[in-house]
Amino acid sequence: MFWTKMNVLHWHISDDVSFSLDLEGYEKLQYKNPTPLRYSADDVKRIVKFANLLGIKVIPEIDVPAHTTSWTRG
Repeated sequence: MFWTKMNVLHWHISDDVSFSLDLEGYEKLQYKNPTPLRYSADDVKRIVKFANLLGIKVIPEIDVPAHTTSWTRG
């Protein structure tokens, strides 16, 4: 991204079929995810820190009210 002068990462964290972010107190959002892959709070911190070193701004997106079917499975 840096080399192509793109300086914003629009990070689509949630979708209709999965919720990929571990949120303390909301563990049931991970229930029946189609993939075991998820981002921990430490993962998010490392990604944002690395992006900042490259001059990239990270904008996380959690779709609301659309794409929330994954929230109803827990």
